[in-house]
Amino acid sequence: MERVKSMHVLPFVVCIVKECNPNRFGDMKISIKDPSATLFASLHKKVLLHPKFGPDIGVGVVLLLQSVVVLSPFGRTYYLNIIVRNIVKVFKADIGPPTEELLNASSRPQILPNPFVQYNNKNKKTHICNHVSSSHYSKKFFKK
Repeated sequence: MERVKSMHVLPFVVCIVKECNPNRFGDMKISIKDPSATLFASLHKKVLLHPKFGPDIGVGVVLLLQSVVVLSPFGRTYYLNIIVRNIVKVFKADIGPPTEELLNASSRPQILPNPFVQYNNKNKKTHICNHVSSSHYSKKFFKK
């Protein structure tokens, strides 16, 4: 861990999986893309074994993630560390346009508030930790 130069948390990420490469430890290295850039991520094996998320993980799926740790072990090389509690929703690659029936039948995901931010009495955000992400960090991590 001495080599880790910085660590940040992205409060919410929406991305598409462009590439999947399993490793010998049961985890998976994935390449994800958001509107601004492409980035690599490590997907923990418990995500792949999870009955709700695991079967759907693959190229073309859309991931909704929350409170994702961004690691930068080698200076300007960034990658996300995705674990089960980061997954809000996984949209299958073969999903079609929603129908009224599907919208009514689907449950709404619970998006948890960022645990590193609290609100003062004037309803303004104050960061508890210096390692908290903001839109500034999103632009920094998802460079083109």
